[in-house]
Amino acid sequence: MEPDGSKSIETDIKIDQKKISELFLEKNFVELNDYLERILESSPDARDLLLLSGNVNIKLGNLLVALKRFESAHELDPTDIQTYLLKGKVEIELGTKDQGITSLKKALEIELPVAKTQKNSAKAYLQLGILLKTYGDLKYAALCFERSAIIDPKSDQALSFLGLIQHSMGDLKGAVISLRRAASNNPQSAKIHNNLGVSLREYGELEEAKNEFMKAIALDPHLSEARLNLGDIFFESEDYSKCKDLFSGQDSPNERLYLLKSYFHLSMESEFFTLLNELNQDNAVSSLLGSLISRSEIKFKRKVPNPFCNLPLEYIWHRKLSSKVDFKNIFLDPCRRILTDVNTAYRKQAQLKTGTQTAGNIFDNEDSRIKKIKYTILQELEEYHRFLRGKDEGLIHFWPKELSLKGWLVSYQSGGSISPHMHEASWITGSVYINVPKRKRPESGNLVLCLDAESQHDKSSSLNTSLDVVTGSICLFPASLLHYTIPFESSEDRIVLAFDLIPKESQIA
Repeated sequence: MEPDGSKSIETDIKIDQKKISELFLEKNFVELNDYLERILESSPDARDLLLLSGNVNIKLGNLLVALKRFESAHELDPTDIQTYLLKGKVEIELGTKDQGITSLKKALEIELPVAKTQKNSAKAYLQLGILLKTYGDLKYAALCFERSAIIDPKSDQALSFLGLIQHSMGDLKGAVISLRRAASNNPQSAKIHNNLGVSLREYGELEEAKNEFMKAIALDPHLSEARLNLGDIFFESEDYSKCKDLFSGQDSPNERLYLLKSYFHLSMESEFFTLLNELNQDNAVSSLLGSLISRSEIKFKRKVPNPFCNLPLEYIWHRKLSSKVDFKNIFLDPCRRILTDVNTAYRKQAQLKTGTQTAGNIFDNEDSRIKKIKYTILQELEEYHRFLRGKDEGLIHFWPKELSLKGWLVSYQSGGSISPHMHEASWITGSVYINVPKRKRPESGNLVLCLDAESQHDKSSSLNTSLDVVTGSICLFPASLLHYTIPFESSEDRIVLAFDLIPKESQIA
């Protein structure tokens, strides 16, 4: 057995191949390293030995020595993909992340016909893509996965990773194509069918998405993500009985939460509170649970402590962001540029009337202007977090250790609105108002935050709050609140950058 990156060793000097193999298998890296050092003294251009020596020094923790070996090997053959991979990994481990990522990217400069001739090149590009994806360089990761799939078109892994990145970056059509190919290459993979279903659903192909989720469940009945995704389709079509049947008897916390949601919509009061008591004993805390409790108090007239947030309407953060930053350059111009770009992809959104919503996560865009938007929003979220400190709410007591930011643009035309809804995977929901046309009527175009969807019919209700948002406003609020917009009339588009602060453990890959 040989370490990654090594090949059969061919040099002008006599080498005891058996000894090398035995020492490596015995993990006697100290003696193996001494042996290789003696050989390299007399044959410094033995490229395969340099790669092997580099790998052995990694095992010994001698990263600087390993890097020197890989650099020497690279000088002897600058077209070898594995060397870029090994060199980049060591540079990252040494703390020179930017330099390491640059080394990884350089493997893409190798001409494709040359790359195809190299042993295990498809696997090397797959590993390069995974590393670049891990460090957030999605554009180059996608290029690596594309290369891997070209070299080995039967690989399901490269196509699956490529599809996930395309989905995240808003290329839903590309994601569907890649994931369909991955599913064809590996029809027994429940996860691939599930991911294909997610892309199909956002692409608007609900029946096909439903079929993919069903295939995933049939292949792996324990894949809760697929069942939750199928449940989302049933909830959207208000087929609550199917939801109840789908989640009855399931054990995972999220599936039990979806069963609770089914009981709520079916007005099964006794079953709702029995399951709610069990969930509370399990210390389950989420925005969806908080929302269902708030809504159940209104629907069933029973007061229950809310582990997420008892008083969410008191924690609404509404500020004039344009008074703090250069709003035109940081927000307005970049967002308009995205919306006028012919390459911008859009997703289907059932709750949206007379408007469009961008696909994917806008913050996966590596453009420096988008990074500036993300930085500014994160600064506001830090300030909001400080505002919440000291509040006796689960929202702050159980604040997740790891959170990520997901955002998208919504452009409404005259008469446009969005119906009451919440973002169930989110912890904190927010919006930045890129352009709000001048009102023709009071409250026209307002953002309304509420505890229950029915409160929209009672403007005097204490269960909702209407915000007079203007261009440059930012709003942050607990994600357990439902929200909707009041229709407006204007020749201008109403443009909103919506976003969620999402606990990483709640995300589905």
